[in-house]
This record gives sequence, structure tokens and C-alpha cells, in this order.
Amino acid sequence: MSAEHATSSPLPAPRKDLPPMQRFTCPYCGIRDESEFHYISEPKPRPASSVDDKTWGRYLYYEHNSKGTHEELYRHVCGALVLVRRDTVTHRVLSCRPAAAAEA
Repeated sequence: MSAEHATSSPLPAPRKDLPPMQRFTCPYCGIRDESEFHYISEPKPRPASSVDDKTWGRYLYYEHNSKGTHEELYRHVCGALVLVRRDTVTHRVLSCRPAAAAEA
């Protein structure tokens, strides 16, 4: 690497007002870093298999992505489905529960 590329501006300091990573609770493994979870979607009812392509497309790709309190479905690396309720503005996790409990 040339000297001109090595003298780039420094990275901004990490924010002190937010935790470095969100932490979710897996019903089997306990509290874990968000890096162990994979986002699936917001919870929504699956349409019947006989619906048209437009309806399937909206189900698969359209999300509200609302500002504020929001529910999201995640899969933990152990395979558990977890319903996370969090504030999308502050990133504060309000609750985590097994997805099966959310459907009951």
C-alpha cells in the first residue's frame, strides 16, 4: 500500500449512548449477541397457495418497516424461532419470546 493511501482520515469514535450490539434472548440458549440471529421477516399470516403472483410478491418482499415499536421474527443459530419486539429508533429490545408462543 502506498503512503498516500495509508494516511486516510481516522474512523469516527464509537457512540457511547448505544450498546455496541443488540442482545436477544433465545428460549434455549439464553441472552446472545444479535450476530447469532438471522432476520426472517415481520410476523404476518402466510397466504393460501392458490393466490396470484402479485400477492405472493407482497408477502415475500413487502414490509412495513415502521418507525418505533416493531415485532420481527428471527432464527437463532440453534434453530429456535424468536419473536423480538424492539424499538427501531432506539434499538432497545423490549421482549423476546418463542415464535410458537406468539402464534398461540
